[in-house]
Amino acid sequence: MGIRYYGFALAADDVNSARADPNRFVHAAEHESIRHGWSDACLDKGWSVLQGLFGGLRWTMDGPSTRPAARLVAGDVYYTPEGTYLPHYGVLTPEEMTEIAADIELVTAADVDSYFDAERRDRRGDIRYTCDLLRQAQTFCREVVSRGQGAIYAIT
Repeated sequence: MGIRYYGFALAADDVNSARADPNRFVHAAEHESIRHGWSDACLDKGWSVLQGLFGGLRWTMDGPSTRPAARLVAGDVYYTPEGTYLPHYGVLTPEEMTEIAADIELVTAADVDSYFDAERRDRRGDIRYTCDLLRQAQTFCREVVSRGQGAIYAIT
């Protein structure tokens, strides 16, 4: 099956509660997403490619820093000594989502091409797939920000 990424819109008032018990909010979002119009993003197994794409360093007055978009896909599952894994949850405030959304809009198909060239990967299918995931992530961020919401995501 593999590891997957799922993101859901989160009411601003629920951010602190979601940080305290993310599992409850992710499970509720999974069950409510279809019936109540939650925005969600299923970045499938491509989240790790988006980590690489968004995780590039940029230069600021204070030195290098990670792009804000990287926070949308930050993290990984925790691998146990028994060979299983535990999910990773991330909770983002509406303010963080606004910053992430602005940054992710700057990422283009040309950036995806450059990323794969830098990785010495010449797989056109991967590039198309990643561009599709990028558009999904951009749409998700736009919708969440337009409603003043935060987000919760799970890497499971």
